[in-house]
Amino acid sequence: LGLSLGKNADSLHLSAVEKGGPADLAGLKPAMKVLKIKKQDIADLSLKTALEWLVGQAGETVEITVRDIAKPEPHDIILTHRHVEQR
Repeated sequence: LGLSLGKNADSLHLSAVEKGGPADLAGLKPAMKVLKIKKQDIADLSLKTALEWLVGQAGETVEITVRDIAKPEPHDIILTHRHVEQR
């Protein structure tokens, strides 16, 4: 998906977005709050569990709900997993 999550006291957020990755191409930016994964509220999830919910095979999709500081209305984004070669 080309993204990394971080967690602070009150929420999960995008800590990094890989240039050219699915998250970047969908317009996601670091610091956006992640509110839901697969339509499930993640406020009480651990970072580890949230990351596990994002795992998928190439071609599979995952829906996340995010909120941007500049646009306070939450919006849903569907990301498609892609094949990543091991380095």
